[in-house]
Amino acid sequence: MENNIIPQEFLNEEGEPMGACLMCGEKFREDSVYTVTKVYKNYPRLDSCQLLFEHAVCLDCVEKTKGSLSEASKQALEEYQQANVTVTPEALERWSECCLFSGIRLADEEEYAYYGIFGGGQIMEGTFPFAVGQTAMEEMYALLSASTKEFLDNFIDKHFSGPPEWKELMKDSPVVLF
Repeated sequence: MENNIIPQEFLNEEGEPMGACLMCGEKFREDSVYTVTKVYKNYPRLDSCQLLFEHAVCLDCVEKTKGSLSEASKQALEEYQQANVTVTPEALERWSECCLFSGIRLADEEEYAYYGIFGGGQIMEGTFPFAVGQTAMEEMYALLSASTKEFLDNFIDKHFSGPPEWKELMKDSPVVLF
């Protein structure tokens, strides 16, 4: 990345930075710190991908949400991340092309997600955007406790609208939202 401006991959469908927190509804100000998650599905036969969903969550809500995850899930995810992430200059340069955990090209995954932390119209200092492919998502989801999976299901019910079939698809997806 040449500078710390918000990468195009994290702008909303109108090409603007995210405007408000999904959870509390608070509009982001210049000094707001927030995370952005964008999930895509690949369609190899069409040589394209589709945005499945996107959301931004303020740091206060992220911290509250982390408190709802079981200690066992938090520990398992932390151990997985420590065992599977090696941050190299090449990984940072290719963050939007390959999964940070598996190294698998995103074009070779059925689904993938982009994650980033932003504030003041730029990438938060000391952080970097990254991608997670479906393979790593499935591995991480398998590590979650039943209570954490139930919390994530309830989160989807509360914060995402759409037909019941769509919500069930999201619940069956191994996307770890935070």
